[in-house]
Amino acid sequence: MDNRYDNDFGETINSGNATTATLVVSGTEGKILHISDIIISVDTEMNVQLQDQDEKVLVEKLYLPANSVFSKSLRSPIHVTSGKGVYVKGSAVGNITVFLGGESK
Repeated sequence: MDNRYDNDFGETINSGNATTATLVVSGTEGKILHISDIIISVDTEMNVQLQDQDEKVLVEKLYLPANSVFSKSLRSPIHVTSGKGVYVKGSAVGNITVFLGGESK
């Protein structure tokens, strides 16, 4: 992502198996992540959730049918505690791509 501001971030991960929590955005001590954009695509039917490294759920399980995309720009960003990373966890083995965008301050 071409960051317009120093605090902007845009991170993308691709995984063939996110049944165990997979890191999408790492946290930085002293900075809170404000996630405003989420894009998730899958090739296999699954439930997907976003959580922090302590397994606090940030986005409840989303049902995604095979070969589908979830895209959301949030009016009110999701705030992630200082120093905590954001992980994706899927309910089935299959290809998944996750993009998270926002600001870290």
